[in-house]
Amino acid sequence: MLQQDLLNTLKNDNSINSLFQYQANRAPFAVGLPAGLLAAAAANLFQQRAQSLCLLAPDTESAAAFAHNLKALLPEAPIFLLPPLEISPLTDFQPEAEVIAERLQALSALVQNEPAFIVTPAESLLGKFQNRTAFQEERLLLRPGVELEIDELARRLVDLGYQREAMIDAPGAFACRGGIADIFPIGWSRPVRLDFFDLEIESIRYFDPDTQRSAETCTQTLELYPCQTAHRQNGEMLLSYLPSDAPLLILEPALCEKSLLDAEKERQLYFDDLLDAKRLTRQQLQTV
Repeated sequence: MLQQDLLNTLKNDNSINSLFQYQANRAPFAVGLPAGLLAAAAANLFQQRAQSLCLLAPDTESAAAFAHNLKALLPEAPIFLLPPLEISPLTDFQPEAEVIAERLQALSALVQNEPAFIVTPAESLLGKFQNRTAFQEERLLLRPGVELEIDELARRLVDLGYQREAMIDAPGAFACRGGIADIFPIGWSRPVRLDFFDLEIESIRYFDPDTQRSAETCTQTLELYPCQTAHRQNGEMLLSYLPSDAPLLILEPALCEKSLLDAEKERQLYFDDLLDAKRLTRQQLQTV
């Protein structure tokens, strides 16, 4: 309550409230405020407009700090940190599961047409994301009563980027045997077990991957999205996930610009090395 009381006090102070106002095509917004007050300004804007917003920060550390301040002011609000992918989509290496989970949480919030506040480093603007419509249409919802052949479930999970294993112990994996499907959803701390009766999901329970014993019933619907959120072909910019009139807030504009320029130079050097090593053609480069 202390944080919300502080936010309300700031909003009711006319001398400060004028800094919190935002109008389309009018810039700048709350320029020159210290970090704490800038977070309050952004929180107030999010409450006023009731639509998704995006804030660009110079780097991952400042983005995480700003998201932390926002969550302190609006603890119940859907605030998400969207980290950039530091691995090129041309490599076979996969980013850490935590990075994938954070990106999925942010993108899935944006496609649900509910207001969400996304905080991300500026270099995220250089990446390409899966087409918003495709990302939403490929979503897989699983709950008791859903009818689905277990082989079809396995195919859908593979298409989403999940790995089939004999036994699962990490997010992003699944296993199928008989009338049972074990899934460890990305972003979840525990795996779940789906029991089928013929073609119908009869129950969904948590289970312990060490003992393989089922635990309490999972009351949450499994909402699974594609794990591969970066796409070099037919990809879209992050801003395509936001409403066309959504404000784009920038923390430390000069530093964000420098971050973008540095990231673009680094990308260019990387691609030049791939071209020299003949691991990449100029035609392929056009899709990145």
